[in-house]
Amino acid sequence: MPGFDARRVYLEKTTKDGLPLEQLERWVADTDGMSIAHLRELVAAVYCLGQPYDEVIERLKLMAVQPKGEEGFKSKTTGFSSPVRAAQNSPSGGW
Repeated sequence: MPGFDARRVYLEKTTKDGLPLEQLERWVADTDGMSIAHLRELVAAVYCLGQPYDEVIERLKLMAVQPKGEEGFKSKTTGFSSPVRAAQNSPSGGW
């Protein structure tokens, strides 16, 4: 996810005629943890579609996906108890 400075530059460059400094700072702060796709959606919804900023930012916050830490991935299974057992049980014997 882009950091503070990257979000600021992206929003400066993609908003029509730029945002006033106070509004830009709010947009950058409100988009912490969001992807470039989220930022693009924010600009398109507000500038192109005329949707209210507060409604758009709330919708995007609900959509924002936070990456899982290592523990979150360890709790997921692939459907096999082990790679060796899966290979042994395959029709080709794993080779």
